[in-house]
Amino acid sequence: MTNYQPETKASIFFEIAAKVEKEELSEIVGKGKRGKFLLKNHQLYSPILGESSEISFMEEMGVVVISSPEAEIISGAGGFDEKGQFLLPRYHFGPSAQLDMEVAMYQLANSPKMKELIEKSTVDNSGIIYFAREGHLTNWQRALYLTDKNKNIPSTIVAMSHCPSENIYTRESKLATKANLEGFNLENMEILYISDPVASGMQHVKMLEELANIGCYPKMVVTIAPMATAFGMRVISLACEKWELNLWAVAAVLYWKALDPCVIIPLTRRQMRIK
Repeated sequence: MTNYQPETKASIFFEIAAKVEKEELSEIVGKGKRGKFLLKNHQLYSPILGESSEISFMEEMGVVVISSPEAEIISGAGGFDEKGQFLLPRYHFGPSAQLDMEVAMYQLANSPKMKELIEKSTVDNSGIIYFAREGHLTNWQRALYLTDKNKNIPSTIVAMSHCPSENIYTRESKLATKANLEGFNLENMEILYISDPVASGMQHVKMLEELANIGCYPKMVVTIAPMATAFGMRVISLACEKWELNLWAVAAVLYWKALDPCVIIPLTRRQMRIK
């Protein structure tokens, strides 16, 4: 058995990121479409949340963001625990945080744009890739199933990580092992969901390059991100343009504003100005 040897050619990420650094992303952040939708809660959640919940959303730059108590407490403005004490998202962890994440994903899956995409997704034309180590926490496959019980989309976990490198980011992305895409219809990949937080977008671009190397070009790439930066989203969108792929990026909770490729600052619900 031979060890997996990943692609050693320099990633196109660095060329794209250099272009994005020169863009004025702050000029377009916060100018998208805003709205609300009333969600009938699944029977798993209704005993606690009630029959329905009102969810705020925003769409801009091909990105969908939602705002709800569950979404805010996992990586948004924060929230209150069962004792009434305020918690910042990074201090909300363990099983209770995982339950809030599950609900937030279900809410995201039911946003107007996502319901359009989910309706088009089938076992024969879609797939879900989770990046280790945080991607699986969204449990996006379950969220799709709870939204539509006819959706049982194949999924896999890819061991994506960083290694030290002499560049402005001091790192580059790599796959520890070859991606196991058994069950994926690579010749007819209409919609590919990639689940993981988005900072620079480096790992997402690397995954798209690996797919291109095996001749797989999804017609639609959908990033599922509990938190994301405008910088990273923009990088991924330009990478998709290179291969003529469509992109919808969804942040379960917030739209994080990137002032620098290595610095991320959360955009709170107040800054989103969703009342």
